[in-house]
Amino acid sequence: MLTPSLLELTTGAFFSCPVFAARLKSDLLTKDLGLRIRESKAVIEEYRSCIRNAVDQRYPGRFRLNDLARAAEELCPLDLFRTPQQKALDTLFQTFFLCNGDHIHYRPECLTDYAHLCAMVDPTVIVAWHLAQRFRQNPHLSAADAQRIVLAQQPLFSPPSIANKAFAEGHVHLGGAHFEGIILMNQITHQPGLEAFAPLHRLCHGLLGEWPGRLGNGTPDKILKLYQRTLGKAHLTDGPLILSWPGFSTLQPHTDDRRHPSWMKLQLAQAINAGDLSKAWLWLLIWLWTQYQDAEAPPVLRMGIFYLVLALMAERRKLLMDGQGLTRFTAVYGGFSKASRHNPQEHLLTYGRACARQLFQNPEDCAELKITENVFTSDFMAGWVSALEQHNGQPPIAPLKPVSAHQAKHFRSRMERWHLCVHFLRREEHLHKRGKIWSDGEKLYRKLREHSGWSAPAFLHGKVSEHFRFDPSAWVRGLDVAGDENKTRNELYAPMLRWLRAGLQPAGHGDGFQGGLHLSIHTGEDYAHPLSGMRHIDETVHFCEMRHGDRIGHALAIGVSPLQWCQNQGDMLLPVDEHLDNLVWLWHHATQLAACVPLANQILPRLERRIAQFVPHVAWTSPHYLNAFYPRQELGKGQAQSQPEESRRYINPHTLHEAWRLRRNCFHMLEQYRPNEPLDDKMRAALPDRDILGTVNFLRLNGQHNDPGAALLFWRRATLQTHADYTPRMVHVRIQRHALVETPPMPGEQGLLLDYETPEELEFMEALQDHLIESCDQRGIIFETNPSSNVYIARIGKHADHPIFRWNPPDESTLERGAIHNRFGLRRGPIRVTINTDDPGVIPTTLRTEYALLQEAAKSMGISRTRTEEWLERLRIYANDQFQRNHRPVFRDR
Repeated sequence: MLTPSLLELTTGAFFSCPVFAARLKSDLLTKDLGLRIRESKAVIEEYRSCIRNAVDQRYPGRFRLNDLARAAEELCPLDLFRTPQQKALDTLFQTFFLCNGDHIHYRPECLTDYAHLCAMVDPTVIVAWHLAQRFRQNPHLSAADAQRIVLAQQPLFSPPSIANKAFAEGHVHLGGAHFEGIILMNQITHQPGLEAFAPLHRLCHGLLGEWPGRLGNGTPDKILKLYQRTLGKAHLTDGPLILSWPGFSTLQPHTDDRRHPSWMKLQLAQAINAGDLSKAWLWLLIWLWTQYQDAEAPPVLRMGIFYLVLALMAERRKLLMDGQGLTRFTAVYGGFSKASRHNPQEHLLTYGRACARQLFQNPEDCAELKITENVFTSDFMAGWVSALEQHNGQPPIAPLKPVSAHQAKHFRSRMERWHLCVHFLRREEHLHKRGKIWSDGEKLYRKLREHSGWSAPAFLHGKVSEHFRFDPSAWVRGLDVAGDENKTRNELYAPMLRWLRAGLQPAGHGDGFQGGLHLSIHTGEDYAHPLSGMRHIDETVHFCEMRHGDRIGHALAIGVSPLQWCQNQGDMLLPVDEHLDNLVWLWHHATQLAACVPLANQILPRLERRIAQFVPHVAWTSPHYLNAFYPRQELGKGQAQSQPEESRRYINPHTLHEAWRLRRNCFHMLEQYRPNEPLDDKMRAALPDRDILGTVNFLRLNGQHNDPGAALLFWRRATLQTHADYTPRMVHVRIQRHALVETPPMPGEQGLLLDYETPEELEFMEALQDHLIESCDQRGIIFETNPSSNVYIARIGKHADHPIFRWNPPDESTLERGAIHNRFGLRRGPIRVTINTDDPGVIPTTLRTEYALLQEAAKSMGISRTRTEEWLERLRIYANDQFQRNHRPVFRDR
């Protein structure tokens, strides 16, 4: 969760505030717009007010109103739109960018502030403003020079890569490996069907197609009519021309005179037709700013151009993770990615080139790419391979034309720079339909043994080639589960993953896997309580039977201090079932660590009392278990919801923990299990505790039991989740700030149960984090860190707060016994970590930028540059080694 400064926030509001955009749109649709512009002082004051209010409402009370007013005045001068100047863009470019020959890249010394800026404004807007000035003011610059400069720019305007330093990406989602400008550009190039983009789509096409020459040639009246046809209701009867890009490019004069009014339009159309939307996005912004900077452009035109950029930036803010958790992110981003789910192949063809450019800045870079099971098809992979070849400047492989041995050799080497990790998406429906989880696993199992479709020209004719053996299944090297684990946890997917990992071994026909799969599972990233996240990680490790070389994605719950997390989060709200699970899990580890962590003995008595207090409020531990299968009666206002005294009973916490351990079994398969029938591999993987669980029958499940055992509790919980419409009570958990008299969890406001965490319990949670970190390291598990992703989505204020500095610090003296990162003496040294980007399309970053941001963070912590560079170099080499460790050749000589 980034914490920008006042100037950064006001700049972000000036270029991306939706209220400011709405105000501008309203003015553009006003018939007397010319009069309003002449009365500029009153209008500009309205714009300043929008910016001040936007910042003050997002960060109430953080800034003095006088300071907000001055910042807004700097951004909105009285001559706004009346001159071709935009001082804010000039200042931003001078502050954050360097011109190094053809390359424009961010200033390394300003990288942290640049990351804050990228969260609010696409830096392409700023660079395009500079390039528009440069192209317009330099008469000696040729058309070829301008094309070369645009093509030279790196993703996120990072410095050019160093030839002898390859980077390995180990945790990146292929669908998110582009940059957000691609998404915006895609909405402009195709009718998007998204309500927010439709008017922007029309306005952009109207500006491009309305006049053949300069936009400044249009009279204010014609421009105002264009706004009515694109932004107002007039588009229903008299809409603008929606351009066909192939036809549009042929209509533009093919000239090398870059001063010709249509020359940049031609570059834009050609980039779109070539599928290079990242370059098209830059050309579009250069063209817009060139029209804005025209000295003869009327103010109404400049206002419309600025509105288009502002509105696009406002939509961009919705695409970015912004410290509000995965649930909010997936809800917003899902609308933009819906089309890609319906037609993943078309999505790849549209985005693939940009993805390749983002991932492989250096020809020797390598990457493990995360994709969903449903898109691993021969058609999809052919599209991705073709996109990679386009990125490498290679023409598509012709269906009938033979490929030379030299071409085949280089093609094969490029195809060995990456492999895949297939992830299964957590869905809430899986709680009630667990068979779908196995169905998805079986689909992948079958796909990895298919032969049809893998002989396309894109694969050098693949399976039918006479010169080599082609094994596309070797591209899949890992398995993952991703999505919102607050709704569906990894326990549902662990049995299927165990089966897949055991079953996907070298096949008898000789074309199968060569070596086993590793696990790379998202967990501990977004959680409602520190104990929830820590337990999710522990469940993943044990239920999935993770081993040496397996990886955990994010794992923030055992990296971020529980006290710090709670202070950033505030009060916590979670279901009572989850709260009871947390308390039981914490109790178990407190008993295990009591001998070496004295604090554990202090918290155990209260933990046992809390467990006993919450047991009656959980349906599957209550004597009134069957009531959960029937609709509840509405309680009157103020009516008590506490359990009757006779229903309160004691269940040994050890029994509850044993019931938790049994969750590694699949309830869907358990319902089909018959003790006397022969077992197949799937049933063996799904039910490691079948002998224990098979003793519970229907009568025992539904009867009254004063002391239910672990197996019965497992059955009750699973039956309830699968077959009942059960909504648990919610618990409101606070941090104890003063001495309290211990009371039962009585209902609070709106029927919430109340509980609190003491300072001693939070302190022990931090000791338990160290224990889990060391336990994972002893198993050989690797933590996949995603610094910028975690800063955007989690309760982390800045990169220096990221737990990578706790897990694997540049200065190992901080891990000495009693030091800041080993206060309880439970750790033996740094653990294995890799640095990754996660989703560099919805998080403005690149892999090299991630390393640079960590270097800046270490510098801010007082760590020397030499030590930091040595640390990052070790991590870079280790990530490359891990890629090679898991990689298997896809092409082999016969």
